[in-house]
Amino acid sequence: HMTWGRRIARSLSKYKWYYPNRDVRAEYEKNLAKTDEEKTRALDFVEVVPPSLDMAWSYFEHITLPRYLVNHKSDKDQFERAQPGRFDVETRLYPVWGTPESELADFGIGVGIYFYMLRVLTVIMLIA
Repeated sequence: HMTWGRRIARSLSKYKWYYPNRDVRAEYEKNLAKTDEEKTRALDFVEVVPPSLDMAWSYFEHITLPRYLVNHKSDKDQFERAQPGRFDVETRLYPVWGTPESELADFGIGVGIYFYMLRVLTVIMLIA
C-alpha cells in the first residue's frame, strides 16, 4: 500500500523540474547493466549511487510512518503496531479515519488523551 503523496510523487517524477536527478539515476542504472569490462572502459561511470526518489518514499513509508501488522486469520483489523522497517511480515499504514481511539495508546498516552479531549470539546461546542 502506498500513500497518496508517494503516488503523486511517482507521477511527477518524470518531470525534470520535480526530480532533477532523474537523468543521472537513469544513466547510473544503464551503467549497472554493463559488464565489468565495459565499466572499466567507460570513463563516465559513476561510483556514487545517485539518490532515488522512489527509494526515499519507500523508506519514509516503512521507517517513519507508523504501521500495523496484518492478521489474515481474523476478518477484523487488529492494530498491533509493527516495528519500524519490518519486512518479514506484511504490514500496512494505520488508516487516518479508521483507527479506533482505543488503539491510539500505541503512540503514547498523550495522543489518546488529545483525541478524547478533541471529541469532548466538539460536543461542548455543538451544545453551546
